[in-house]
Amino acid sequence: MRIAAILNKDAGPLKTWGLDRFSGVLSAAFSGAGHKIKSQFIPSSALLDILEAAENDTEVDVVLAGGRDGIGICTTEVCLPFSR
Repeated sequence: MRIAAILNKDAGPLKTWGLDRFSGVLSAAFSGAGHKIKSQFIPSSALLDILEAAENDTEVDVVLAGGRDGIGICTTEVCLPFSR
């Protein structure tokens, strides 16, 4: 599978781990299982736009979103058309 990981760079756990370290662990886990993953660490202000772009990308099979509480709201807006 081709996975787009959209991650809120302002999220506490990512700051604690460090973005490079987290990206490495994520990449190793998914690549080790035979998947391709591209991680994007973005500010919360850009989440909705980036999630919408990933959802519409024909080269992406799965959108993985992570970060603070707001990421759930953004993914709901993108994935469920009636919520807009």
